[in-house]
Amino acid sequence: MRKPDKVVLFLSPTMMAHQNDDQRYTRSIELLCDATGQGRPKVELVASPYSQVHRFDHYIVEFEELLKRLPKSEMNVGILVNVSSGSPAMEQALVALGAFGQLNLELIQVPTPRKGENDKNDRENPDAYDLDVLWALNPDNERMECRAESIELPNFKERLLKDNIATLIDVYDYDAAASLACKSSTLSQSAMNGIKAAANRLRLSRGSADNSVSEFLSVMEVRLRQGNYGDFARMVTPAFTHVMRSVLHGVLPEKRYLKRKRDGSFGDRLDEASIREDQKLSGVFGRLSSNGIPRYLTNECLSALVEEYCEDVEVKSLVSKLRCFEKKVRNGLAHEIQEVRRERIEKEGGMPLQEVLDSLMKLAGSRSGYYDDLNKGLLGQLKK
Repeated sequence: MRKPDKVVLFLSPTMMAHQNDDQRYTRSIELLCDATGQGRPKVELVASPYSQVHRFDHYIVEFEELLKRLPKSEMNVGILVNVSSGSPAMEQALVALGAFGQLNLELIQVPTPRKGENDKNDRENPDAYDLDVLWALNPDNERMECRAESIELPNFKERLLKDNIATLIDVYDYDAAASLACKSSTLSQSAMNGIKAAANRLRLSRGSADNSVSEFLSVMEVRLRQGNYGDFARMVTPAFTHVMRSVLHGVLPEKRYLKRKRDGSFGDRLDEASIREDQKLSGVFGRLSSNGIPRYLTNECLSALVEEYCEDVEVKSLVSKLRCFEKKVRNGLAHEIQEVRRERIEKEGGMPLQEVLDSLMKLAGSRSGYYDDLNKGLLGQLKK
């Protein structure tokens, strides 16, 4: 049995007139509490100004304003709403408010003692109302099971929220999806963690990505799908650098032309002494510049080394095309402050952007569609 601390009676003008005449509604609550041995709750009467009780639109607004005026302490505890009383328009308005999940409501329906439709003779004459007689003859005075039932409704607010989250995931906007996910009351913690992890991974945050070439190329694929063509084109240079170093790794050890850093790894400073000791290497770098061996490793240096040392004709062809694209596009983008259009980049670079990505992935041994696979998992979590 539910024992509320407070009862709010919402009354139409006609019902309010009856209440003023004989207090039939508040007295019924008092009689019920006395019969069940529970304390009497605080009762608040709300008089509606609308006499057109069939108007659904009136009650949506009126009920929402009324419920939002309740103290936050009461809202946090929860509100039981009887959707079995009042006019059909009132009942429909309350069900709609509950279904959209804006308020912490528990909808209650109470079947008639017949557990079906009332007989027309069951209804008392409201103008010849005798509460004492009706109460004495009330069949519910006998010990009976509680007929109040909670209604389980689909939460349309949550459905809409999850649909919007799914849309953002589809376009790889994980930060926005995470912001919306924080507003959901039904989203699982694993789904929330997955969305946040995807956002960090797309940013290449330390600890979220392995910082490999494949990881970087997957982010480039997302930027291309999103239409961020300027970002994509600017990412070509660092990706191309890593890809060429990886290609050279098996045919030309880095210790033959690079200096070690303090941690023992190889950076991007060229080892002039080692290069001069190697006739083939010094010849490659000599052809690049008449001013001697450069101090730092550039993509120009790397592409020349690939051409000289790599025996795979297809690899050399891909590197040559990518190097040509990079040279033609990079300098223009570095000074660009307006919208960067795909058609312009492809025309200047002489290569479709999708082909650029495919070539880099082929050289790196990477596969496309990583974030699409990730999205499938995230969308599956949303449905749980």
